[in-house]
Amino acid sequence: MTQIEQWASGDGKQDKILAFQGGENHGLWMKDLANFQGNGERLEPQFKRPQDNLVLVQNTADEPEEEAEAHAPESMLGLLRAEDPANLGKGLRSMQGLAEEFATATDKPKALNQLREGFEGAVKQTDTDFEAVKANFEAERIKLKPELEPRLKAMEQAGKEMGEAMGKLPKEEQERMKWAMAGYKNGSNSQEFDQAIAREIGKHPGLLPALEAGLKASNDLAPYMEKAQALKQGMENAMAERIAGRQAYSEVLKEGGDDKRAQRMDLEARAIMMGIPLENIDAIEKRQQGK
Repeated sequence: MTQIEQWASGDGKQDKILAFQGGENHGLWMKDLANFQGNGERLEPQFKRPQDNLVLVQNTADEPEEEAEAHAPESMLGLLRAEDPANLGKGLRSMQGLAEEFATATDKPKALNQLREGFEGAVKQTDTDFEAVKANFEAERIKLKPELEPRLKAMEQAGKEMGEAMGKLPKEEQERMKWAMAGYKNGSNSQEFDQAIAREIGKHPGLLPALEAGLKASNDLAPYMEKAQALKQGMENAMAERIAGRQAYSEVLKEGGDDKRAQRMDLEARAIMMGIPLENIDAIEKRQQGK
């Protein structure tokens, strides 16, 4: 994600839950792949090595207010102008040039009148770009789901068996085994060291087979998870560009004196963030105008 996409899509500091537990990952990923519509959801469970047979909740402390303000961008318009065009979709690339022209104009209302059609077209282009990405997402996830599902189930089963084996151990030994498994076949060990770790883990019935099964499942699953994540990321990026384009154009409209259209762009940006179809906004506005 570019800086624009991260800011526009509402990504920020939040709790990250990394799990390898029973069916949790399987359920979340299959639900997410089946239902993801680019509406701002952030499920994104991340598969770790089977050694990490525990839930790690990492709470990130809130950034101090003054520090957050120092890091916050001045405006979406400024962010758009500063972005590398190579990181932008067709809609935002065309808007970037317009934004630069508008920013250097001395007569903002006049510049808005001259550039309005281009800005409106750029906003529509972000919608067109999103629909193209969404169509590809729909087609590819149908192909990917039957490849993912059995591999996720294998991962789930290995996690279940590992949990059962670990559950039979005293608390202190569980901690020792977690530490040992975390270093097993990590890519930097000698063969002799991995064999020594395996002997320790193998002292507990069912634990080493579950670990080996989990490692195999993890390796088998990895390329398919990368494809799934790439599909989701593409949808999120395209959705973020729809939001960013409207936010930047809203700033242009405000500076150019068209507050009504600026409010509409802000409203559409928020609706996209919340997964509300834009036609619903039209219906609401019509009802309000009819009162």
